[in-house]
Amino acid sequence: MIVGSTIWITRSASRIGAAMAGLAARGAWLAITAPDQEDMDAVPRASAPGQVAPFAGDVRDQAGMLELAGQLGPIDICVLNAGNWQQFDVTRWDSAPIRRHIDTYLLGTVNVLDTLVSSMLAWGRGRIVGVASVAGYRGYTGAEAYGTTKAAETSLLELLRIDLAPHGIVVQTVPVRLYSRASSLVRRWTRWRERTA
Repeated sequence: MIVGSTIWITRSASRIGAAMAGLAARGAWLAITAPDQEDMDAVPRASAPGQVAPFAGDVRDQAGMLELAGQLGPIDICVLNAGNWQQFDVTRWDSAPIRRHIDTYLLGTVNVLDTLVSSMLAWGRGRIVGVASVAGYRGYTGAEAYGTTKAAETSLLELLRIDLAPHGIVVQTVPVRLYSRASSLVRRWTRWRERTA
């Protein structure tokens, strides 16, 4: 059920986050993490019946995520939407973009999971939604950093899906195409919320 749910979206600046903010109109309370002022300003506001609230925070900051979780309280649904795309040029090899992607997509996901899994296990319920990418399954030019870390993130979530299911926690990975992430995810999200309304 969306009505009355507390939903945490880990980034809003993309069209994905903005589109999901529309869930507030269906009665959900949305907490949207924004890592900087530009993202904070981009968080769409909503009126009753739901509410959209921006919170400063960067998924790469483990301590900051734990502190933020204390402010948010119980989370019914978390959408892992933080991103950090950077084109990779193999002719000018530099591992820095790979490390940045690891910090965001893999370790950032782990930092958010640190705030969720124990409490969801205690409640015996919850839903974690990861934004997967076709780049995590097959090669794309210039996607060495992005594709590698999305593959790792997707693998982690798929493993958790198996092990958390007996405890009442649903873990989903929503695959989208690399160059049409927003429209593809929103279509899939819309179909899912229609089934769970």
